[in-house]
Amino acid sequence: MKRMKSLSRMWIQGFLAIFVLCVTARSLPAQTVITNDPPQYGPYNGVFLRGGDGLKKSILEHDSVLRAESAWSLYCWIRFDEPRKAPTLIAGIGDPTEEFPRYLALDEGKLSLWMGEENTLSGAAAITPGKWHLLAATFDGGTFRLYSDGEQVANGTLVLGSVSPVIEIAPPVVPGTNGQHFGGKIASLVLLRQALGADAIKHLSQKPEDFSLVEFEDGSKSWPVQTKGQAGYRAPQDPSEMPRSKAPFSAPVVHNEPPQKPAMRASGPNTWTLNDGWRLIAAPSVKADGAAIAQLGFDATSWYPATVPGTVLTTLINRGVYPDPEYGLNNLAIPETLNKQDYWYRIEIKSPEAIHGDGEHLTLTFAGINYKAVIWLNGRRLGSIKGAFIRGVFDVTGIWKMASGEENVIAVEVSPPPHPGIPQEQSIKGGPGENGGIMCLDGPTFVASEGWDWIPGIRDRETGIWQGVELRA
Repeated sequence: MKRMKSLSRMWIQGFLAIFVLCVTARSLPAQTVITNDPPQYGPYNGVFLRGGDGLKKSILEHDSVLRAESAWSLYCWIRFDEPRKAPTLIAGIGDPTEEFPRYLALDEGKLSLWMGEENTLSGAAAITPGKWHLLAATFDGGTFRLYSDGEQVANGTLVLGSVSPVIEIAPPVVPGTNGQHFGGKIASLVLLRQALGADAIKHLSQKPEDFSLVEFEDGSKSWPVQTKGQAGYRAPQDPSEMPRSKAPFSAPVVHNEPPQKPAMRASGPNTWTLNDGWRLIAAPSVKADGAAIAQLGFDATSWYPATVPGTVLTTLINRGVYPDPEYGLNNLAIPETLNKQDYWYRIEIKSPEAIHGDGEHLTLTFAGINYKAVIWLNGRRLGSIKGAFIRGVFDVTGIWKMASGEENVIAVEVSPPPHPGIPQEQSIKGGPGENGGIMCLDGPTFVASEGWDWIPGIRDRETGIWQGVELRA
């Protein structure tokens, strides 16, 4: 009986002990499991443009390297092409805006370990543009050390603190008002959980990689060609989406008749403009070549008197071929075929008496032709121009006829932009068009002439001699 009572007391005591242990265990806070895997972080390689995004690499949330007292090493190779004129963060651990980040940084003539405002270790370092340099920082639990190309440049103590689980490389956020974003290449960035000694750092600096074989990650995401936003349309607009009006198109009106007699007007000392007297026709209507068109005796009386400076469409509106597109829906009365063919401009003109004489050096200048042009003078090909904002300057000494009473003939074959695209006519149903379409790939030219939001397409895409013509002695 006594034995049974003794066993009962022992069982009750044991049960109570287990119960107390369980309750106590449940009331204790959970313990953080510190990790030490992977063995290291990196190597990371990246190429960066100033003002770009930078790269971010994750660290395990409870990695021991994040703790304030843990030892670590951070090193990398860098190369940049421009001198550093302001503090620049290279790479490091944690968010640069938090209290205790750990970043390798450059300032003019200095390498730094930047751990927040007024918490920086710096040393003089000769780091020059166009060359690869090894930068390293270590912490052994008590002392921070900085190395440049294998040589220690600084050591000391800093205020310690834990950091966020992230590695940022060329971070776009640079604390302070005068910080500069890193631009260049960073190779073999490595974070270790141990403090490398001076000999190990020197060994690293003496055995650089073959950087031509390194595959660099793009740390500054480029802006690709916007094939979705600017490639334009593949087919004409659905007729149901076209704008409509009950009003008829305006009747074409002839106006601004240019002078019938070509004249060179003095515009400065030894300088004359050649804007009056040009004639224009669509190239498919002419069978002759430039050499023949640029000769006296070629019959161009049936060509339109041209408006220069101006575009092909300017001339056709002024000659009463098409209505003014700036009113109502008149633009719909003008065909898209205008941008699918070449055009000829031609002028016959006498030299001004002021340049008659020996030893004069003459240049003929076209200030702007859209998009491409081939220039002929008196049967001879002078050259070509490509791009709406390219100025063509041609030496015509010996080609321009200077004798009194003799006439000169200039012929210009003009081509529209090579990718005229398909415009969108804005309507309530169709909405606005794409901005510039595929003409954005040409250059330089007037990309908006294919259409821009609510602006309709310009039918000739601004083709023509849109700036003045000048002769200078």
